[in-house]
Amino acid sequence: MKRDSFADDLFLSVFSFCLIAAAGCLAGLCIRYVSSQDIALSWLYGVALLSTLGFLFPFLHLGRKMRSVGALKGLSSSWLSREIGIGSLFLVGCWALVWCTEHHIQHVKWIWICQGILAVALLWVIGMVYHLVAQPMWFHGSQIYHPLVVGLFLAAAICFHEVLLLIPFWIADSGFALIRLKRIMQFRLDKARVFPDLYFLFEGAFILRVLVGLLGLGLAFQEVYYAAGPIVFCILLDRFSFYGTAVQIGPSEQFESLRQKAFAKWI
Repeated sequence: MKRDSFADDLFLSVFSFCLIAAAGCLAGLCIRYVSSQDIALSWLYGVALLSTLGFLFPFLHLGRKMRSVGALKGLSSSWLSREIGIGSLFLVGCWALVWCTEHHIQHVKWIWICQGILAVALLWVIGMVYHLVAQPMWFHGSQIYHPLVVGLFLAAAICFHEVLLLIPFWIADSGFALIRLKRIMQFRLDKARVFPDLYFLFEGAFILRVLVGLLGLGLAFQEVYYAAGPIVFCILLDRFSFYGTAVQIGPSEQFESLRQKAFAKWI
């Protein structure tokens, strides 16, 4: 699996960043609305626009855009199809929620709950999409759980009023970032792989993520929702560094030995 297209990486980075940020925000708004119905409608519009922007970017790099519906054919077996399917439902649900909340539709609370569950499901599916044996750098539990953890970290910053409740989420998010940093440092020492020349930028990005998350935690002592901005920046850093650290597998005859070595080291 060789990835040499900057445009593809950019589109995928923006796509997953927008969906993770939107799903995390929506989960937090859902808890806040169900508990107190105290939300600003502008936040909900922001989530809907963010998810819409996210879906525009991957659509741009499709070779045959009119056949994009074919991506839904593998719902029973493909995590990518499930991501697109759940993401599409999430996008439609966001705009439906905007309209229902703005017009004070009866039983809108249940729509909020359903959309909140869908947001958490989307965070989980995004993690599963890239759990690929062909990419040993990604084939690890930290990749599965990280989108869910960082999304819930953002949700906690929006819905909680006590900064101490953010600390477990920051610890988990920083832990996953450091695990992936360690994997970058060890995988680039493996001469059987072609690793990006700018690996040090990705290592720095993961370190910066931890520091920015700590900054968000510090801002939360002033006002809890102040942490939302740094957390969103952490998600952006993570997505760009994640796609940038795709290990380019060499000749096909090396694949099986690389895969077995990955299992021996990390599984």
